[in-house]
Amino acid sequence: MVKIPLGTVSTYLGVKFMDIIKNLLKDFSDEESVTKQCAIVWELGNIGSKAGKATGNLSKILAKNPHWRTRAWAAWSLGRIGGKKAHKALEKAIDIHYESDEEEVVYNSAFWALHWLKVTENCKPIFEPAVAEEIKQEILQRTGMQQ
Repeated sequence: MVKIPLGTVSTYLGVKFMDIIKNLLKDFSDEESVTKQCAIVWELGNIGSKAGKATGNLSKILAKNPHWRTRAWAAWSLGRIGGKKAHKALEKAIDIHYESDEEEVVYNSAFWALHWLKVTENCKPIFEPAVAEEIKQEILQRTGMQQ
């Protein structure tokens, strides 16, 4: 089996996506560093809709992983992959009341991933673009990440 270094999945066009996805999921564990967890989850999102088989795993990561950064990237990846299961996991994530600023990042990631899915799937967006931009600017200001 081909071992793919993290950060390079999207450049290996000759390898079957399912092999890549299986390797990434096999490498994922709660004992890994947060950085490696985030990299694995990010790679799955970069594969896009072809990584649909990973939706169940990403949904579990979004719901239960102890690291908020990993959960935030799981939300982003679900938004990139799409599908009904991704919609359901993201909707569930935005229904949770978060108590800390770090946890609010998970909410924002899930919110924008769901918004992205609705826009790209030609559904009605959650907000009109002007309202969405206002919300984005407020979030950036509150988190100190102004552009």
